[in-house]
Amino acid sequence: MAAVDWAASRDVVAAKNIENPQKRIGILPAVASVLAFALASQAPGVRAADAVCDRFERAPTIDTARCLREFEVKAGGNAVERLHAVVDARIKAGDFERASDALTCARALAARGDWRDRYETVRRDGVLAYRRERVPEALEAFECALGIAERNGFRPGIAKQTKNIGAGLMRLGDFRGAQTALERSLAILRADRSPEIGSTLNNLGDLYREQGDHKTALRYYEEAIENYRRAGDEIEVAHTTETLSVMALDRGDTAEAVALLTRAMREFRHEGQRPYRLRAYAGLARAAMIDGDLDAARRWSAEGLAFAAEHGLAVPSTLQLEAARIERADDRAPAAIARLSAALDELPDTDPHRIALLEQRALALADVGANAEAIAALRAAKDAERRDAQARFDRQIAWQRSRLEAAERERKIATLEHESRQRRLWTGVIALIALALALGVGLYASRRNQRAREAAAARQARYEEALQRYRSEAEALRVDRRLLRALLATRGDAVCLLDAEGQVLAANGGACALLGADEAALIGVAFAERMTPDCRERWSQAMDNTEEGRPEALRIEIESGVALDARIAQWEQDAGVLILALREASSVSSEVASSSLVDAEERRDNVIDSGVSGDADDDSERDFDSDPNADAHRRYRRNLVELMLCVIEHWERGTGTNRIELAERSRIWRIGIDDGRLRARTMERYLALAKLPDNPRWRDVLRTAYYVLEHCPIDPAPREDLQRRIYEVQAYARRDALG
Repeated sequence: MAAVDWAASRDVVAAKNIENPQKRIGILPAVASVLAFALASQAPGVRAADAVCDRFERAPTIDTARCLREFEVKAGGNAVERLHAVVDARIKAGDFERASDALTCARALAARGDWRDRYETVRRDGVLAYRRERVPEALEAFECALGIAERNGFRPGIAKQTKNIGAGLMRLGDFRGAQTALERSLAILRADRSPEIGSTLNNLGDLYREQGDHKTALRYYEEAIENYRRAGDEIEVAHTTETLSVMALDRGDTAEAVALLTRAMREFRHEGQRPYRLRAYAGLARAAMIDGDLDAARRWSAEGLAFAAEHGLAVPSTLQLEAARIERADDRAPAAIARLSAALDELPDTDPHRIALLEQRALALADVGANAEAIAALRAAKDAERRDAQARFDRQIAWQRSRLEAAERERKIATLEHESRQRRLWTGVIALIALALALGVGLYASRRNQRAREAAAARQARYEEALQRYRSEAEALRVDRRLLRALLATRGDAVCLLDAEGQVLAANGGACALLGADEAALIGVAFAERMTPDCRERWSQAMDNTEEGRPEALRIEIESGVALDARIAQWEQDAGVLILALREASSVSSEVASSSLVDAEERRDNVIDSGVSGDADDDSERDFDSDPNADAHRRYRRNLVELMLCVIEHWERGTGTNRIELAERSRIWRIGIDDGRLRARTMERYLALAKLPDNPRWRDVLRTAYYVLEHCPIDPAPREDLQRRIYEVQAYARRDALG
């Protein structure tokens, strides 16, 4: 069941457009505009929820067992829902008193239930008040229900109650507030893809139609019809179609109005919809009268009256009005007077068409010469119109008064709360004065500690920033594997590049074919793992010799059983990278093959070296006497040794371990066994200028320095000295690479 009988609202609008195309409310527009501005400044639902909802949510003191028996509802978990069904049935039947009694019983039970029971009860309070033309009271109930839905995140309830609030504000003439509420409801329904969006669209159409914006109203009505059709609600489609027909008649488009009414009449074929069919007959008769087709008007009027008589239906006031007009046109004014008098006797005072019937009766009386009675009837019509305007004005004033009273209550509550806060404040001030000295001392100590913590935090932040920089710079020193792959791809023979630990950095296609594995499986794995166990000792010895700067050749056997001749040597551009050349073992002896492999590969290594350096210099030794940069080079070598000694010193002092531990943890330097002792012989060569290789592994020295900076606690001054040494080595390395 819809929260508000929107059909009744459409009847009010239809009545104005049938007989009163111009506003005839006297002083109401001016007063309504003032009230609309005042109401628009307050969004619906802004009043304190407790103040609004207290009257609706407070449990009445009644005998719930007796009221359940009165409405023949069994006590139990769903007793409130069954009472709600009774309320809906009583409202639909127009028995508002019994509906109110059932709601009182439901309110007593809902106060002890969950929030959904309270929400549904308060919502029905609003519906009942709306049907009884108590719009301000209905708005209060709708706002209370909206507050319950918002507190519990019930989006369908929020959408429905903002729609109801918009409809109520529209009844009061607050078009701005109504538009705000209806657009909020529409936004929620669109976001949730709710099938109930049609009624909100229809209400927005009514709102814009009331304001004279028929183009916008038509757009909302058409969208409402589309949504009703998708939801399968053909009756609402027919109601909205009927409203569109009234708009068409208002603008004189009788052809479209007849088409719309004919379509609506086809939908009103069910037994429960027969009264709506009579309204369609009235609309068709009116369209015929506008066209001047009196015969068609008589036919439609007669069919409507016959249909009402056949099914025992009360003739609606709109059909009575059109029938009376036709009788006047046929010079049967007495029949029109009798019809209108009978219709007026049966109509309630609140019927929206009563004024039009009174005016038509006055015209009929004038037709028969009863001028005095015609004047009296016209005066009655004006009095009814005035009462209707006064009633609307009274509703607006009552709504505004309730708003002002609520605001005044909130102001008083706020004043009391403020006074209470002031009393508590002065009590607290007295206590604070007693604690002021103690707090001052504590504040001074806390401030001093805070400054110390801030300084420590700043140092820690700088330390973390330095660590991140060290990691980034150490990572930047790693050889670019993409460059290595590009260099190897140009070679037709089988070549691998290894790091100082013997792990594969890159391998070209020839090497992958000989080793029987793809490059992804080789990279990052120690090359010794590809050999048979008896070859690994010779491989380890060859690696140790290579670290001394000597190329080594040996014959190895891989796991697949294939024998390979291997040659391993340092890369001239970076001593930390080893070049491993492979080929299938020849039939000659191992010593001869190895010697031949060494000679061949020494010639081929120039390809990679020239690809990086761009130099054609075949000398591996520098002529320090003839080189104009000899002093700079000697200083660079001395700086490299001093940097390594400084790094070892900081490591041993900071960790309490030795250089072997540094080599093992950093995984930069190779560790071997010499006379039963672990030694990092390659690292030791960087601790004396006389032992330093001609092509030193300066990248590994810098990586070692960054590793120590990251993992050792070093004071700021020694840290800066170590960083300065790093920059000196880096500066020469960059100049050498560019020179």
